[in-house]
Amino acid sequence: MISLSDSNGAGKAAIKVRYALKKYYEKVDIWVYEKKTQLPFIYNKNSLRGYLVIKVNRIISKTIKFFFPNEYKDFISFEILESNLHKSINNSTYDVVQLNWINNFITIGDINQIKKKIIWRFSDMWPFLGLDHFLLDDEKTNLWKEGRKNTKKLINLDYFMWKKKLLLSKNINFEIITPSEKLFRDVKSSYLFKKNKIHLIRTPINQDKYNNKFEYRSFFRKKYNLPVEDFLILFSSIGGTNDLRKGWDFLKKIIQKNSYIFKSVSVIVIGHSKKNIEKIDECKIYYFGKIKDEKEIVEIYNSVNIVAIPSIVDNLPQVGIESQMCGIPVITFNKDGLKEIVDHKKTGYLSEYMNEQSFLDGIKWLKKNINDKESNYKIAQKANEKYSINKISMNYKKLYENLI
Repeated sequence: MISLSDSNGAGKAAIKVRYALKKYYEKVDIWVYEKKTQLPFIYNKNSLRGYLVIKVNRIISKTIKFFFPNEYKDFISFEILESNLHKSINNSTYDVVQLNWINNFITIGDINQIKKKIIWRFSDMWPFLGLDHFLLDDEKTNLWKEGRKNTKKLINLDYFMWKKKLLLSKNINFEIITPSEKLFRDVKSSYLFKKNKIHLIRTPINQDKYNNKFEYRSFFRKKYNLPVEDFLILFSSIGGTNDLRKGWDFLKKIIQKNSYIFKSVSVIVIGHSKKNIEKIDECKIYYFGKIKDEKEIVEIYNSVNIVAIPSIVDNLPQVGIESQMCGIPVITFNKDGLKEIVDHKKTGYLSEYMNEQSFLDGIKWLKKNINDKESNYKIAQKANEKYSINKISMNYKKLYENLI
C-alpha cells in the first residue's frame, strides 16, 4: 500500500484498511514518505530525489494558490517531477499495489509505469479533477464530468494536470475503491474513470478499540480536566481551526451569536497546534492539540455528548464514523458524503447546509433527545453493523480474490 503519510486522515485510513486485509493476507505493508508512527509494517521510502520532488511540487502548488486565490480556494496538488518510486514497486515481490492518498509521493507519471496490478482507493476528488482535491462550489463541475479542453490562457496548469490523468486513464486499467456513496457517484460521473471498475467499500473501524464506554463518561472528563456537568461538543480536524473546509468558523459564529445557550456548553477541539483553554463569551473552548494515541482519542469520544462536523465539503470524515462506533451522535449537514454518516434524529442530526439556525436547532434537539445510555448503545450498534472491521474485511477479501 502506498500513502504519503501514516499520520494524516488518509494515512490513518490506510492503516485501518491494512488491518482489514491482514485478516486474509500474510504480507500487507504500507510505504510512506512521512513516517510518524512506530508501526513495524510501515516503511519509510523517503529519498533525496523523493524529497526534492515533493519540495518542488509543493512550492509550485503554493505559488499557484498565491497568484490565483479566487480560483483555488482549498488545497491543491501540482506535479511536474517524477519520484521514480515505480522502480522500487516493480522490483518488489508484492502482487498488488493499493494506492491511497499519494499526491507527490508517487506521481501520475510513476503510476503510468507500474507493472503490478493496481487498486486506487480515492480519498477525495483529486484523481479525476485537475489541481483541486475538493470543489467548494459547482462552477467546475461540467469540466470533470464532460471532459475539458485547453483554454486561451497562456498557461493553464489545471488543464495540464487533468491531461496527465487523461493519459493515465487511457494507458492503465486499474480498479477503484471509494469509501462513500457520494464519491462513488462522482467517479461514475467523471469523464476520466467512469469506465473503470468502481467498488464502494467503507473505511473499516476496529470495534475492539472504538466502542461505547458511556458508563465511564464522568471518569474520562475528570481524567482530561473537562467539566463533568457541561454538555460537551467535539470538533476535530487534522488542520485544527485553520482548515477552512472543515468549518470551524461556521461553528464559532454560532457560539458567538448564541452565548446565552452556550453557558453550560463546552467545546473540545482536536487538531489545533497548541493546547490551551479560551472562552468565546460564556462557552469554554478546550484545545487538545494533535492526538496520536488511539486510546486517548476513544476516551475523548466517550467523554463528549455530540460531535460537530460543519464541513463545507467532505467525503466521509473518519471522526464521524469513529465517534458513532463509540455511540456518540453526530451533527452535520445534509449534503455530500456527510449525510451518509447520520440517520436523521436516530444517530445524529442533519442540518440544512450552511444554515446557522438549523445547525443550532440540531444541537438543541440532540441535547434534549439523544443524551442517554440507551441512545448511545443503539448508535454504536448501528455503526458496528456498517463499519466494523469484521464486515469490511470481507468486502476487501472478495475484491482481492477477484483481482489476483
